[in-house]
Amino acid sequence: MRFQQSTYNTAAIPELFRSPSGKLIFQFKSFMVNQMQFWSTLSKPELARMIEVQMLLAGPRGLVYFLKSIPILGVMGLFDKPEELVTAKDTTVGKLSKGVPGLAGVDVSAPATFQFPNKSTDWLGPTISDGVKLFQDVVIPFAQEVGAYASGHPENAPNYVGKNAVDWVKGLSPITYYWDQLLQSVMIWETWDDVKDGNLKQAWETSVKNWQTPNIWVRDSNGDKAYQVGGVWDRIMLATGAKLSQHSEEQALRQIWNRNMGIRAKNRKTVMGRILRNLTRGKGITEDNSRDLVMYGIDPRSIPDRYEWSEMTPEQRAVLKARLLDKAEAIDHFNFDKVRRMEQ
Repeated sequence: MRFQQSTYNTAAIPELFRSPSGKLIFQFKSFMVNQMQFWSTLSKPELARMIEVQMLLAGPRGLVYFLKSIPILGVMGLFDKPEELVTAKDTTVGKLSKGVPGLAGVDVSAPATFQFPNKSTDWLGPTISDGVKLFQDVVIPFAQEVGAYASGHPENAPNYVGKNAVDWVKGLSPITYYWDQLLQSVMIWETWDDVKDGNLKQAWETSVKNWQTPNIWVRDSNGDKAYQVGGVWDRIMLATGAKLSQHSEEQALRQIWNRNMGIRAKNRKTVMGRILRNLTRGKGITEDNSRDLVMYGIDPRSIPDRYEWSEMTPEQRAVLKARLLDKAEAIDHFNFDKVRRMEQ
C-alpha cells in the first residue's frame, strides 16, 4: 500500500511543496506528483496489470478522462466523439464504458482516474480554491447588496447571496452534493410538511412511499430538470456519494454540446463582424463571406438588421436591449434626449 500510495513525509515531496506557503498552495498535489513517479517506475508487466485494474474501475471512459485532461490536447476536441460513443445510452458499449461500477448503475470514472488539473483553481489546492469561490460568489455580491441598500436602490441589490452561500457550503464536501439530490428524489418537502403539522405517522408513510417511487426528476440549481432517479437502488448509491450513470451521461453530452455551440456562436459573430466591416467601408459581401454564411447557418436576411444595429450609438443599443419595464430608466440613465440633440 505504501509503495502504491507513496510516503507522505517531508523528504518524500518536492522542495517546492515543503514550505508553509507551498503546503497551502499545493495542498494534495503531492499525490499527483507521486503517482506520476510511481507509474514511471513500473515495469511492462506491472504497467499492464495497473492498466487492467484501471479499466475495471473506470472503464474506457476513464481513459477518455485522462486524455482530455492533458494540457492543450484536451482542448482540441479530439476526444469528443469517443466520449459520445462511450456515453451512448442503451448500448452495450455505453453500459460497459464505466467499468465494473457501471454495471451497478453508477459512474466513478472521474474520481478513479488520474487526471491533470485543468483550471487555475485546481492547481491552487482546495483551501485557496474554496477561498476564491467564497470571495467571488458570496463576499462580493454581499458587499454589492449592502451598497445598493445604502444608496437607496434595493432593486440593484443581488438577491442570490444566500443561495450562493448555501451552494458554497455544499461544495466543501462532494458527498453533500449527492445528499441534496437524494433529498430531492424522495421529495423531502412533502415529509417536512407533515412533520410541521405534527403528523409523524403520515410523515413516515410518505417517506417510505417516496423512497420507492421511480423516475423522480432531480433539478439543478436553476430549478431546471437535470436527470431522473430510478428507484431504491439509485437512492442508495446517492447516499454513498456515487454519481448515477444517467446523470453522468447527460452531463457529458451536455458539456460537449454547449462547448461546440459556444464555438459556433463565436464563429457566427466573427463572420458577421467581417461582413459589417466590409459594408461600412463601401465593399460588398465577398465569396468567402458567402461561404461562411452557408457554413455557419447565418440567414442573409439578418444582415440589414444587424447593420442597422451596428450604426446605432451605444446609448441607443442599450435602450433597445432593455426590457420594456426598464426602457424608461435606461432613457433617463443615458440622458437619451441630450444624446439625441447632440447627434442632431
